[in-house]
Amino acid sequence: MTSAVIPSSVSNIEANIFSGCKSLTTIYALRSAPPTTNVHAFDNTPKEVVVYVPAGSYRAYYVADNWIAFDDIREMGSIAISLNKKNAILNVGESLTLTASV
Repeated sequence: MTSAVIPSSVSNIEANIFSGCKSLTTIYALRSAPPTTNVHAFDNTPKEVVVYVPAGSYRAYYVADNWIAFDDIREMGSIAISLNKKNAILNVGESLTLTASV
C-alpha cells in the first residue's frame, strides 16, 4: 500500500493499523481535528510520508500525539468549478457527479 485515505468520519486510529507499512508515501487525513491514535498506530511507518490535512488543520496535526512524528504535513486546498453560474467546491477525497442536458 502506497497511500491511504482516512475519512472524516474516523475519530480514532487503533494500534498497528499502519504499523510496518514501509511502502506508504501519502496519507490523506480528511478530518479537521486529528483522529486520536494509539501509540503504536504508525510503528515502522516511514516518517517521510506526506500527510495531507484539511485547510486550517496544519497546526492541530503538527502538535497532535503520534502525528507529530511525520516530517511533512501539508494543508489541502479546495478546487472551485464554475458551471452556468453555479459553483462546486471539492476537497481532496470528495467526489461530485455532474449532469448536463443539451
